[in-house]
Amino acid sequence: MFACPVRWAGQAVVSPHRDDLADHIAALANSRGGTILLGVEPESGDVPGIPIDRMDDLQQFAIDIMNRVIQPEVWTALAKEWMFDFTGERRAIMRVTVPPSLLVHKSPGGYLTRLGNRNRDLPPDLLASAARRGSFISMSKLFPTPLWMT
Repeated sequence: MFACPVRWAGQAVVSPHRDDLADHIAALANSRGGTILLGVEPESGDVPGIPIDRMDDLQQFAIDIMNRVIQPEVWTALAKEWMFDFTGERRAIMRVTVPPSLLVHKSPGGYLTRLGNRNRDLPPDLLASAARRGSFISMSKLFPTPLWMT
């Protein structure tokens, strides 16, 4: 699980940075999947949350990253949830659930995977294996009946 607070400058999200969030999403998709909690402090676990009136902006920010920054695009589940901060006040957060992918995704940081609590470069042998698996899946969608049976 990865947590990060959300910070704004005017109408724009400035933290997490677009490329950093893209790297985390792609790394999770390239490994076993996982969850990102936006609006939670990673070190302390406190919940500064996300203002309700900014939730749609944050959702669009995340969708733009998944559709335009990561190649091929990643499909995740985005959900507004409620958590309690240390004072007992209820705060809104966004849960990004990233499933493992059969494709290999490239983000601004390159081809990444998640190992423990860190993103790592996908080793060349695993990248080649995953690319072969992804190309087979793409071909099987294109030709659902084996070619020798046609």
